[in-house]
Amino acid sequence: MLLYEAKMPTEDFGITFVHYEVASMDFLFRQQPIHDFGIDAHIETVDTDGKGTGRNIAVQIKSGNSYIKRNRNGEILYYAEKRHIQYWSTHSLPVILIIYDPDAKKGYWCDVKGYVSRNPTLLEEQKPKGSCSERVKMR
Repeated sequence: MLLYEAKMPTEDFGITFVHYEVASMDFLFRQQPIHDFGIDAHIETVDTDGKGTGRNIAVQIKSGNSYIKRNRNGEILYYAEKRHIQYWSTHSLPVILIIYDPDAKKGYWCDVKGYVSRNPTLLEEQKPKGSCSERVKMR
């Protein structure tokens, strides 16, 4: 018997939020519904004539209160596994990570490749013992 998981509506809300925001910018949103490896959707920019440009951005969407962690300054932080950061940072497309806060109905984003280039130690092999994730600051 298939069960509807409690987290499914929260995931749907995050994807719907991002889709709406992208459509509001007159860009194209293409969800990847099948077996994603850390990329949930693609955004294609559109020129002033309404034609697709072929320029795409890969998007990873995380949705829910469990992803909302704040530091002392109130900034949103996301703790990503190193394997995800490596995948995103070597992706052929620009990658943005979006955290959706369903209570505030607000999204926070980070240009992952840009963040990694400014913080190259994220990809270093040596890590403190017991550490399994890396902190990514959101906007």
